[in-house]
Amino acid sequence: MKNINVKTTKLELSKLNGKPTEGDVFADTLDLIETTLDIIPQGGFTPKDIRDRNRIQSSIDELREQRKKDEVVEATLKLEDHDYEVLKTIVGSSRWASRDKVLQEFLDSFKE
Repeated sequence: MKNINVKTTKLELSKLNGKPTEGDVFADTLDLIETTLDIIPQGGFTPKDIRDRNRIQSSIDELREQRKKDEVVEATLKLEDHDYEVLKTIVGSSRWASRDKVLQEFLDSFKE
């Protein structure tokens, strides 16, 4: 089991995903992970890619629900070792249209 601390960043969510937002809405670690999961690998998603990414997304969705229920901002995403390794591989091969320092910190957090 691997733990990922969820924290709010100074990266505007609209800058990350290209979708307009009203006011300053900042991305958190979960937003960065979700954006990474949505990056299409060269050649598209295989059935295994879809399953693996959806397992990680399910963990994110569960944590978001728990945070909403408990009315907390800080939390820890818990991933099975296999899911963490999948995410680490996805993050390591991701390509971005931004070079924001916060994004670099996020990417570096998956280097071991």
